[in-house]
Amino acid sequence: TTGNLRFTPRYTPDKFKSFFTGPESWGHLIQTRTAKTQKNEISVLEGKFVCAHLHLQTHITPKSVKVTAGGKPVAVHITPSLEGVMIKLESLVTVSQGESIHIVCS
Repeated sequence: TTGNLRFTPRYTPDKFKSFFTGPESWGHLIQTRTAKTQKNEISVLEGKFVCAHLHLQTHITPKSVKVTAGGKPVAVHITPSLEGVMIKLESLVTVSQGESIHIVCS
């Protein structure tokens, strides 16, 4: 489905960095964790990334999830899941080359 990303690193999930490729873009994914927070970053290095839903594996049950795209806040709805949290963006977000989506779960 267009605009869905599932991010569940198994190797070093507390400090993880990898690349991603998609239908119209490529870039890198970063995840860092502390005892009470988890931060994820999706950076587009080439092309554009369209996003509507994110599924993140979290080590905490987040009470708050804040998302920005291209430096602007994005309204979201969160639903706990077996392996973390489902994040539905209120509107479709397009991130272009040089921009990022930042997610902070706490």
